[in-house]
Amino acid sequence: MRTTVATVRLGEKYRVDFTDTQRSLLRSVGLFVQDRPDASDSVVRFGVGQAVASNIMEKALAEDALLAIEELHVIYSVLVGAALMMQSEEEFYLRLGFFREQAIEVANALAASLSPVA
Repeated sequence: MRTTVATVRLGEKYRVDFTDTQRSLLRSVGLFVQDRPDASDSVVRFGVGQAVASNIMEKALAEDALLAIEELHVIYSVLVGAALMMQSEEEFYLRLGFFREQAIEVANALAASLSPVA
């Protein structure tokens, strides 16, 4: 899986160019979040409730989606949060079809795509 993410700022929003494989990962993680009961731990883990996190993950799948920086934070938090929520690599792989390290790498690539070039 490519571990870079291209992000373009358009005014106050961002267009993120995820690869097809990265989108598939986002879809799997989004479905995992969608299937969770909405509880206070979702707000702690993702910064928003389960329903909002699920909607943002769905929005990110669109190729022309424009996302606010706060929505990008939720995507990052959902990717990392999902990786931490499952007790083993095997559980993560069996439930989502990807490895935890891939979710963390995409999260890190997303954050890095917003960093100013040194």
